[in-house]
Amino acid sequence: MFFPGLFPKAIEYKSFNRVTNPYECDIGGFTCLGTSGEPIKDIMRYSKLDNTLKVMKKTLLWRNIAPTCPDTIPCTPCTETDPFIIYNCPAIYFCGNCSEFATDLYEGDNGQRTRLVCVPNFCESMTVALINLANLECYSMKFS
Repeated sequence: MFFPGLFPKAIEYKSFNRVTNPYECDIGGFTCLGTSGEPIKDIMRYSKLDNTLKVMKKTLLWRNIAPTCPDTIPCTPCTETDPFIIYNCPAIYFCGNCSEFATDLYEGDNGQRTRLVCVPNFCESMTVALINLANLECYSMKFS
């Protein structure tokens, strides 16, 4: 979580949320899980996997969102729990700072469905991802 002194003006707004990375939340009854992208990029750096969506699928299979922490990605030590273990299958799993927008629907062995979303860096791409919670369809929207 960010120190409040980093955003002295923004913390005055109730709509400003300082959240962890990775972040898990509930939106409209759907569990959403995501990172800013470092764990996925790190897995690709140290493996032969070269596709962001494929790596995201692997982390769901491994039930670990950041298997290379703390060896190659710095993180805060946790003694009570491991914040990178995926305990509940998310309905939406996103990865930020990707090179381009991409999406896929992952279906697990027990019928669970997860919408995978690669969200590109907004400053570079001016693109956002929109997800319809009624059917988990996902679209990109580009600002010009």
